[in-house]
Amino acid sequence: FFSFFSIILGMYTLLRTQFRYRIFEDFSTSYRVELILLMILPVLFINFITYFVNHKRKLHNWIYELIMLAFMIRTWFAVTPTVWESIVRYNGYLLVYPLIRCFYIISKNYLQNKDKLKYIFIGTLALLPCVVIDLLKALEFIKFPSVVHFGFMFFLINISVQLSEEMVENYKRFIEQENDLKKMEKLKTKFLVNLSNEFKL
Repeated sequence: FFSFFSIILGMYTLLRTQFRYRIFEDFSTSYRVELILLMILPVLFINFITYFVNHKRKLHNWIYELIMLAFMIRTWFAVTPTVWESIVRYNGYLLVYPLIRCFYIISKNYLQNKDKLKYIFIGTLALLPCVVIDLLKALEFIKFPSVVHFGFMFFLINISVQLSEEMVENYKRFIEQENDLKKMEKLKTKFLVNLSNEFKL
């Protein structure tokens, strides 16, 4: 899920630039794709966090995903700026669920998974104000430059550090297990040699 999240985030960031006109011929299609990518991000992130800490998926996860799927289909067929504005507004309201859900999962599992979640927690704390600022800007409550790109960059760096640290720990465990297996193999060989010598006598 993290890989998909990173790919979708990269595509979304790319579409937020002038590069959109190299990919799409008209603004309407590019904007609809941008909105759909934006809707996919929280779904992927909730799934990443849920599976990362082995948290059980609940019925409301499925309901949220079905709502987002219906919302994405509606977005694809939306062609007027008025409808786009309402989609952005309702998508902003729907972002409340993944934010609350992610903080719930992290807070509930933080103590038993402290090593697994420390950098993700820091990244999420840094990302939250950026998402809120961008959401308030999209809903036209405030006039502020977009900062969500910086929040996502910091967030991705923290998740990358977390995953790298976990890979190093897994590698250390693998080396320890390999050394234990070698010791067991030596003991087994020594035992068989002794047993063979006993039979020869």
